[in-house]
Amino acid sequence: KEGLLKYFLSPNGANTNATEFENGENLKAIHHDGPLSFYDNYSKVAFTRNRLKDARKDDKKANLKIFFADNQDSQWTNVTAFEFNSEEYSVGHPSVNAKGDVMYFVSDMPGGIGGSDIYKTEFKNGNWSTPENLGATINTTGDEMFPYLHNGNTLFFASNGRGGFGGLDVFSSQLDGDRLIQPINLGAPINSASDDFSIILDESGKSGYFSSNRPGGVGLDDLYKFEAKKSAVIGQLIVRQDSLTIADADVDVKLKSGSTLSNLSTDTNGIFEIDLEFDKDYELEISKEGYISETFELSTKEHGIISDTLKFSVWKHELFAKGKVYSNETQTVLKNAIVVIRNNTLGTTDSIMTDDTGSYSFAVNPDSEFSIEAKKEGLISGGFSLNTTGLLRGDLLNDILLEEIYEDKFVVFFGFNKSKIGSNYNSDLNQLLRTLKKFPKSILNITAHADSRGTIEYNKSLSERRVKAITAYFQRQGISKDRIQGLALGEELILNRCSSGVECSEEDHSVNRRAELKVQLDHYH
Repeated sequence: KEGLLKYFLSPNGANTNATEFENGENLKAIHHDGPLSFYDNYSKVAFTRNRLKDARKDDKKANLKIFFADNQDSQWTNVTAFEFNSEEYSVGHPSVNAKGDVMYFVSDMPGGIGGSDIYKTEFKNGNWSTPENLGATINTTGDEMFPYLHNGNTLFFASNGRGGFGGLDVFSSQLDGDRLIQPINLGAPINSASDDFSIILDESGKSGYFSSNRPGGVGLDDLYKFEAKKSAVIGQLIVRQDSLTIADADVDVKLKSGSTLSNLSTDTNGIFEIDLEFDKDYELEISKEGYISETFELSTKEHGIISDTLKFSVWKHELFAKGKVYSNETQTVLKNAIVVIRNNTLGTTDSIMTDDTGSYSFAVNPDSEFSIEAKKEGLISGGFSLNTTGLLRGDLLNDILLEEIYEDKFVVFFGFNKSKIGSNYNSDLNQLLRTLKKFPKSILNITAHADSRGTIEYNKSLSERRVKAITAYFQRQGISKDRIQGLALGEELILNRCSSGVECSEEDHSVNRRAELKVQLDHYH
């Protein structure tokens, strides 16, 4: 039955004779058929055929052609030729995706890059599209052949134009959308100094077969089986804002248990590669100056010999939370205060110390929620919440006021343009008085304010009169003047939007006409 197209099925891993399937009179041929590619749930096949009558006159080599056939009642029928077959050049080695709408194949048609190149065509509206050369990413001035599309996302092929171990080596390239990324050599023991080609894998991608003419075989080209022990993980680092790739970033690969396995760097396309054992959990710590460092979890429990191209995105430093930390009592900046930021979205925490100007600055992620808190010994911690949803760039300015720790506190409110203390405050002021007398070394700290109506100078003077009125009250009650500290801030610290020139109601203005009174113990001074 020489020349009859046939294929063989053997139980995976079983050392038993293969089952031979003869597939119909329509597929009989005088010479060679194959390679072939099944698709559409094995109901269709694309295969290569060569015949001596197609031999080129100049070198007597037979042209390869691609044909298609349908499986009807366990017989292969309806054999049709690929519309781009030619008498002038070869077209062969088809690999069709599961749906049957994309096919990769090999040809030495004019206009290619090397001897034989890999092309792509798509089945649209009942016809195959004009073949597209895969370009220099895949093809070289040598020969590329035996393409094999695995699970619709990884193209394996053989090439002798990329260097490597010698002869034809097997390479793989990941699909990134419709684009194939830079191929990687599968390395030893699959590749050798001889020709290694025509790879095929099971659905898991962890075992398969390939052909080789390496020494020690039975014939010229022998079939070899392999089982992978590791997965070649291909990662690409991009900017989250705009998906641009990031070169020369540091990638530290660790087992989730904590031990560091490797320190890598991304290449000019943001790509890094590493072989990882199957069925383990890893962490990737990615960092680069000018970007927010992040840690990513990675599991190889579902990986094959080659993983999908994994995208890792980090934020570029373009969005910042900034501000200063002030003393509420003196309105002076506080240096060496600790400012802690917690990313409530990711569950991460960072901290810095304010500089001599009392300033802090954090690079923050867009689309996240944060809590920011300032701390300093002798002061009550203070802070705020921050939501960066929809924000990508810019400075988010927020100052933080820290109060000194106090034993007792009360706020007095004044009428418009008034500095007289209302009699309704007597009981509360007497409570502060009792605290002052209970702690003879304590002090009374008064911070007086005014609303924004009137000039800055007048409001400053008005708040000074309010300090004096409160000071006089406590002096009449027997508290020495040297135990009283007062600060008049005028309209410097408005509590709401009612700054100078903003139209506000009387109720809104009234909250700014205040004096804050705090009894502070001596060990804070």
